[in-house]
Amino acid sequence: MQELEGGTAVITGAAGGMGLAMAECFAREGMNKVLADVEAGALQGL
Repeated sequence: MQELEGGTAVITGAAGGMGLAMAECFAREGMNKVLADVEAGALQGL
C-alpha cells in the first residue's frame, strides 16, 4: 500500500456516510483533507 501520510485528499459529501468515514480514515493516516458538503454547518468540528 502506498504511503498516505502528507498527501492531500479532497472529499465531497464529507459530513456523513461514506464521505465522513473516508475523512476519518485519511485523518488517521496523517493526510491533509479538503472537505466539502452541501450541509456546510455539518462540517464544523471535522
